[in-house]
Amino acid sequence: MFNKTHALWSNRILQLLHKAGYLQPTQLQETVIPLMLKGRDIAIEAGEKTGKTAAFILPILEKINRNKAGIKALVLTASFDNAKKISREFNKFIKHIPFRLCIALLGNIKGERDEFRILSKRPDVVIGPSDRVIDHIRRGNLSFEQLQFYVIEGTDMDKDEGFGPDIHFISTKLYKKHQTVFFSPKPFTSNDALLALLKRPLTLTTEDWRDESVYPRYNYYELQPGQLAEKKELLVNLIVVKQISSLLLICYDAGMIADLAKSLKHSGLLVKTFTHKTPELTKQNILKTFNTHRINILITTINFLQHQKYIWPSHIIHFDPPAKMKQYAGFIPAHSNSIREVILFMNENLLQELQTYEETKTLTMKKEEFPTDEDVIKGLAKTIVKRIKEDEDPETLNMYSKILKKNIPFFLRSYALAFLFKESLSKRTHKQKSSTTSLFISVGKNRRVFPPDLVTLLTESLKIKRVEIKDIKILDNYSFVEISTRYASKAISLLNGKEFKGKKLSVNYARKKEKRTQISERH
Repeated sequence: MFNKTHALWSNRILQLLHKAGYLQPTQLQETVIPLMLKGRDIAIEAGEKTGKTAAFILPILEKINRNKAGIKALVLTASFDNAKKISREFNKFIKHIPFRLCIALLGNIKGERDEFRILSKRPDVVIGPSDRVIDHIRRGNLSFEQLQFYVIEGTDMDKDEGFGPDIHFISTKLYKKHQTVFFSPKPFTSNDALLALLKRPLTLTTEDWRDESVYPRYNYYELQPGQLAEKKELLVNLIVVKQISSLLLICYDAGMIADLAKSLKHSGLLVKTFTHKTPELTKQNILKTFNTHRINILITTINFLQHQKYIWPSHIIHFDPPAKMKQYAGFIPAHSNSIREVILFMNENLLQELQTYEETKTLTMKKEEFPTDEDVIKGLAKTIVKRIKEDEDPETLNMYSKILKKNIPFFLRSYALAFLFKESLSKRTHKQKSSTTSLFISVGKNRRVFPPDLVTLLTESLKIKRVEIKDIKILDNYSFVEISTRYASKAISLLNGKEFKGKKLSVNYARKKEKRTQISERH
């Protein structure tokens, strides 16, 4: 969907990338892979978590000569730990290729005796720290007659002062007809001696391949499963507050699409939907109008998106979690030329699971606070001003203005404007009285507990604002707290059994008012 791939990329490479857990190419991969496929020597500044390992593994697998036995790729590192990581990445890809490939990992102290046996099988790829490779060169265990790729992976080079001299020594033992790729964690001004090993290399700094302007923001709002009403209210509020004019709303539950569309249309938004019943020609027409921003919101499911290559929203909102979190990761783009923000409605547990996947674990997901009433009013004001400037006819507005001036006293005009605003806001956001839930807490006056004590306990434990606590009633042995419904279950989970004022708390949903009254009377 969001791939912006080079013409030299083959479907085979993309399929391998996806099967290994990379749900879309990183910016580094988009730069390096085509250059390696062209055979260029490259020196590139790239730190950790940039996808650089897959960036050189994929071209090696694509171009490796399978007709001759011997070492075709040599990958040098400064430490065994880094070599081991690269070996694991190779194995991720190798299990998905249709031919056999032998990998030799060097540098394990416990396995030194086995290294000669492994090398005697004439592996296709050798990975190891430079000192172990030198040791085997001196023993006559390595032959580079068939070498095609020479990769210097310098992630840990600062930790080993001998890495540079080792690379120079190894380079003198290689045949000239090979491609060299050098990854450095720091600018090349300090690595000029190593650059001399490459044949007219293309030198790329971080600024040359990374475009920070195409990185969306990644935000999430903490909501528990089942909070449908809260999700709907938050969705409409975010559209108003963030001034979203082009939203791709992803639902994993197809049965929810029609209901969401109805709610959003009632707010005056232009909405279109895709389902499995939508004819193909209709889909393409809707897609065209969405990409040209003639409709505000497109609601669809994950199944449809898997078959679409060109969708250009400014915002993506994942309304509900999928059955499998890997589906989530596939549609949270690492970078995009059009997408400014990706928003998720989820809880902390789902977030932690999401960030175990290759393409999302490096993303910084920021937890956002729910918009306040003031935020929504400001957003609506901006929307109205924008419409006045861009869409409305000045003559028509002047006519209405004259009528209002004649019929509304001067000192009431600001109130009239506020009233119209309030009515517009109510219609736009379906504003309802926020739902609250009453909690029972087994501590009261006898423990010298006062309302500020419970406020502090709740706000600090739940990381919420005071406004989320509506009412507190403290009796002798226990208390009742009215709290925003979306935090009720979390409060019970975190506070039940917690030590407070020398007592282990019992926290649960309060009984109905009439039952509580009966209990109070008996006590």
